Amino acid sequence: MAIPKYQNILKLHLKGVSNLRIAKICNCSRTTVVGAVNECNKLELTLSQVEKMSDAQLKQTLYPHQEREQKNKPDVEAIADELTSNKDVTLKLLWKEYVEDCREKKAAPLMYSRFCYYYQQHAAKKHVSGHIERESGFSAEVDWGGTIMHWQDVYTGELLDAYLFVACLSYSRYTYCEAFANQIMDSWIIAHNHMFRFFQGVPKILICDNLKTGVVKHIKGETKINQTYLELAKHYGTVISPARVRHPKGKPNVEDSVGIIANNVIAALRHQIFNSLGELNKAIYEKIEEINACPFQKREGSRKLLFKQVECNDLQPLPATPYELAEWHTSLKVQYNYHVKVDKWFYYSVPSQYIGKQVSLRMTTTVVEIFFSSERIATHTKNYDKRHPYRTEILHMPTAQQEAQQRWNERRFLSWANSIGPHTGKVVSGVLSSRQVIQQAYPGCMALLNLAQTYGNEHLEQVCTEIIDSGLSPSFTNVKNLLAAMAQESTAGTSAKPVPKGLLRDPSYYREMIAQGDTHDQR
Repeated sequence: MAIPKYQNILKLHLKGVSNLRIAKICNCSRTTVVGAVNECNKLELTLSQVEKMSDAQLKQTLYPHQEREQKNKPDVEAIADELTSNKDVTLKLLWKEYVEDCREKKAAPLMYSRFCYYYQQHAAKKHVSGHIERESGFSAEVDWGGTIMHWQDVYTGELLDAYLFVACLSYSRYTYCEAFANQIMDSWIIAHNHMFRFFQGVPKILICDNLKTGVVKHIKGETKINQTYLELAKHYGTVISPARVRHPKGKPNVEDSVGIIANNVIAALRHQIFNSLGELNKAIYEKIEEINACPFQKREGSRKLLFKQVECNDLQPLPATPYELAEWHTSLKVQYNYHVKVDKWFYYSVPSQYIGKQVSLRMTTTVVEIFFSSERIATHTKNYDKRHPYRTEILHMPTAQQEAQQRWNERRFLSWANSIGPHTGKVVSGVLSSRQVIQQAYPGCMALLNLAQTYGNEHLEQVCTEIIDSGLSPSFTNVKNLLAAMAQESTAGTSAKPVPKGLLRDPSYYREMIAQGDTHDQR
């Protein structure tokens, strides 16, 4: 509040000018002139005294009671702290406490209106804002829009919700928007992939709200970003910087874009019916193109023009492939067979020195990565075949097993089998091809070929021929059972019929039963 020109007022008064004329000359109210003149007459001030004092000094001389008011001025800093720290505290309550304090000090308190005036003056100074110059290509602001749109299921007629993902570049304010069926992590990641493709580049910083899909914890001095969101930022070479909690001005451009979209997209499309998210997003894209092409009100050009001419060139390049959503499994223990179990079905190998250690596993739709203390120790293609649940790398095996694998290989087993006979070679080849990791079939091949030591090469070749001709599955178990049956038949032909013991019955028993059944039918 400006101090009236008391020196001019009193000079003119002492020179005999009327109060009304003084008010017009000094451009102030007549009440101010009358009050100053009356106080001057009471104090019997002379012209020389008035000329020696400034307007501020004259005010203190004319109105000393206002100086007393300054002594009782409330502590506006303490008032501001109270209002900020406790939402239940009001100015009225603080004024009552101020009055009680003044009475204890035997001082005259201010009226409530004057008390509020001093606080408002302080608050106005504290909330001074300034323009922040944004750097081209530096940041993008992302958020979910507040208003929900709808689309109709073409089969059931049910209205389904559609949530809007909104993003804009801070410099050009070039805006992107897309509708999703939900706000889960999958939608959040897909939205970012589409956003970067729309912007044709990546900003250095992503400014997001404190939503669960982006930020796990954000308090003063500690920020914890969602692990999957961090992986996305790492893939694109950017940094996530969450805005302060309950401070929408930390991302003002996207907040402004949300309002623009509410007026120009949601309101504009409110009467249209969409039968799919694809139809809805097509209509949204057309409206976003109009928003980006619309000229600025207070700047030259438009969002699209400023983006194409300036910001597009300052963005970081896109990676060769978009980020692929990953699922994390933590605190997995490496089993004694140097494999890690995941999803109740599948096993992936790690180097044998990590047996008994706790590892983390990152799994996408195509790749499985295993980490120990943030260091990747194994990579596998993702397994979907429950019949062959193991994924094993030879280099992950212990040294003794690796040496055994080097001594025995597919070619050696096939050479050994073919030396017995061609059908034995076919059976062994079938056993080798029955396992996804061929090394897992080596023990079965070894056991099968060793049967020749017990039954002879001719019998083994004969049984393998029967398996190939009959279309049975080539396996160690089938070969062993047929050889055992063959041995029992040859024993039965050269010796007296053995007396069955307990419930044991050999193949000849069933042949006799079949023969008796045929004779009975003929009768």
